[in-house]
Amino acid sequence: GRLVCLIGGIAKIINKHAMDGVGAGVESTSLVQTSIDLLQLGINATRGCESAKVAFVQSVLSSEFSTVNNNNGSNVTKRGGVAVILSCLSLHGNNSTTNNSLNNTTLLLTEACQLLASLCRYDDFRDPSSSTSGAMGATGVSTSSAHDHAMEFHRAGAAPLLIEIARHVLSESTPSDEG
Repeated sequence: GRLVCLIGGIAKIINKHAMDGVGAGVESTSLVQTSIDLLQLGINATRGCESAKVAFVQSVLSSEFSTVNNNNGSNVTKRGGVAVILSCLSLHGNNSTTNNSLNNTTLLLTEACQLLASLCRYDDFRDPSSSTSGAMGATGVSTSSAHDHAMEFHRAGAAPLLIEIARHVLSESTPSDEG
């Protein structure tokens, strides 16, 4: 829960800086790098451990993080990890003028996408001959948690953000490929 709160708090500050026009300052660059490092920590903390993934997604945040305006104008309440990753993915609209901050934003989006993918993938590598059998793991986590996480991200509005990011990346890469 603490990692989710840290990532969410930094993403909120970065969003506030972008709205206030403080885009490419040293503090913003440092915050983006810290956010990248925390997202990498999240990836490493949840890799190969379904119970850690469930804990990340279901962590509790204050209401200011968990209720976010959806694309259609309605408020959607999300669980902690979902809200935090979506707030990181929404940073793609905060275009900066310097190449360094643009590269940092690209790295932040890459790490946020990798964490989302990790949370939506089942990769619990326990020994198949362990004492538990069936679809339930040793900690009682169902193998369908990856599907549940994917559905939560979908319901919370991750798909439009990912499509927007993909369009942006494709439009950025097309002119340089022709030259």
